[in-house]
Amino acid sequence: QTSADLVIGDVYQHGQGLLAAAPALADFVEHDGIVGLGIVPADEEALAASDAGQLAERIGALAEQLAGAGVPAERLLSQALIAPCNTLSRLPIAAAEQALRLAAEVSKLLRQQYGLA
Repeated sequence: QTSADLVIGDVYQHGQGLLAAAPALADFVEHDGIVGLGIVPADEEALAASDAGQLAERIGALAEQLAGAGVPAERLLSQALIAPCNTLSRLPIAAAEQALRLAAEVSKLLRQQYGLA
């Protein structure tokens, strides 16, 4: 139990780490906590090689694994905030803007795929 309303994690590089925290994550989500899923890479090379479909698939696969560990996938995703996996402050402005656009695209794809508002 925590008093935090939002937790953010780097699931681009450390998504499997959430599985170890599945019981606590399930409780957090059950109490309407917002989960920041940092899936968009924050370095230029990885960003250039990424696309929204691929990143959305990774989030979907992680959500299904978490569902197997007791975290309801649809509820998790309905309370998720799609974000970069790290700070964008080291990126040129154009790359940072690209990362934010990519986060919005991933969010849109997930909302469509899971029928979320």
